[in-house]
Amino acid sequence: MPEIQKAYTSTTNPIYSPSHGGDGASTSEIQEERQPQNLERSHALTGLQRRTVPAIAATFVRSPDSQTHLLSTRTSPSSPMSHHVMAARLHHLVKASMGGVEDLSPDVEARLVENVAVLLEKGFDTPEKVQKLLKQAWRHDAGIAVVGLGLTGNAGYAIGMELANEKLVAMLPPHILRSAPAVGMMVGLGVGGLDVAISVMGSATMKPLLYNGVEGNAHLPASIKVPTGNDAIMDSMKLATAANFLKNAPRMAAPAIQAAFEHRFDGVTNSSISRLTADRVDVALDAGLGFAAAAAVQYKKLMGVTGYDARMLLRDDLGAVIDKMNRSYTESAIDAAKGAGAALMSPAVPLAVTATIGFFISELFAANTMIDTAGHMPLGSHGHLPPDRADWSVMTGKRASSVALMALMTATIEIGAPIVGAAAQAATEGIVAGAGKAKEKIGGMATSAASFINQSAGKLPDIGGWVAHKLGLQAQDGEEEWHDVEMGEVVAPSLRHNVRFEDAQS
Repeated sequence: MPEIQKAYTSTTNPIYSPSHGGDGASTSEIQEERQPQNLERSHALTGLQRRTVPAIAATFVRSPDSQTHLLSTRTSPSSPMSHHVMAARLHHLVKASMGGVEDLSPDVEARLVENVAVLLEKGFDTPEKVQKLLKQAWRHDAGIAVVGLGLTGNAGYAIGMELANEKLVAMLPPHILRSAPAVGMMVGLGVGGLDVAISVMGSATMKPLLYNGVEGNAHLPASIKVPTGNDAIMDSMKLATAANFLKNAPRMAAPAIQAAFEHRFDGVTNSSISRLTADRVDVALDAGLGFAAAAAVQYKKLMGVTGYDARMLLRDDLGAVIDKMNRSYTESAIDAAKGAGAALMSPAVPLAVTATIGFFISELFAANTMIDTAGHMPLGSHGHLPPDRADWSVMTGKRASSVALMALMTATIEIGAPIVGAAAQAATEGIVAGAGKAKEKIGGMATSAASFINQSAGKLPDIGGWVAHKLGLQAQDGEEEWHDVEMGEVVAPSLRHNVRFEDAQS
């Protein structure tokens, strides 16, 4: 009886014990910890277990003999018991990653069961190994997205504005310098071209290196609602515009703070500030906060609505993602090169973004020139200031103009870029399809012409035979066919000359 009770206990405790699998203990070790001390206590524990085991456990409880192999200290990740325990652990992990939802949809449950089998097949047969896999993927993707894409997303703009601020604009031709909008357009196109070149190429190079980026939303079960189409565009626009506004807002307070510092340490009493210092502080804030904003946007996108861990565990291509995590550096470099090549072959969006940046910075230069001119008119209260100094309130107005126009520019780009990309793709597909149809039509016409010539070859008059016959160069009693040019039909000589000379004389 104690032996039977021992075997039965081994079939129940490892499944529903809170400590099973948590510390990696084997089945035999867990059994030794829970071995009854005497027969009476054994009967008491057995009754308690039968009262507390859920109804769902009935499908997994087997006879003692069928569970004998579970007493082995060797792991058996392919067994139904191990699959069930892993699915239960990952079930709670997915629910927590999805914001603590009450229940999972049936298709989500089914996908989780499928991916548990994939994890076991790939060697991830304990919750600890799965957690290690998720941490490895997250650290890699966070480094690529937040650091890599965050830097490249703002580096071009920061470099371009810094170069423009350091008197590079003075190198433009005089007739351009006399027009603020023209100067703004030249600076905007330069900054936009540099910004787009670095950000687009950086994104195209680094996105193929991600294990579980935003593109993973397309591999989730259908019941998980993720923004698509217009909703995705609007969400991206709201996120980017809010980040742009928040990173630019501190720039409006910079002139007042600079004025307070110059008044305190330099004794300035006319509310003026150094233009060069103000511009350098503004560029530094714009660049530094720009990096932070770009990194925050990438982090938000990486987390997603579903949650990183849930999106990873519910992908329909989980096996391929795990294989991607184990690939060589050479294969990763090849993928990055392919992404860069694809970006170079699709210039419509980069060109459109560059033109948009040029337009808005042109407007910014024009607005700032108007604000600066009106604020420092010769007859105004600030007209007495030298050219290298400006009133801090006027500079605050210029910064506010920049904040508003840059936020509007960001919203325009976020909405317009997908539209331009879709239009360019449709145009490219139309051109390719039109070229294919034209090729088929030309090929069909050539085939028809060749067929017509081939079929008509036997109906053309035999000029050579007709000439030979008229000149008497062809045997009269020959049976060869020749074409009667005059009649336009084939006539056999034997039919045309079937009367013998003797018969004619008689």
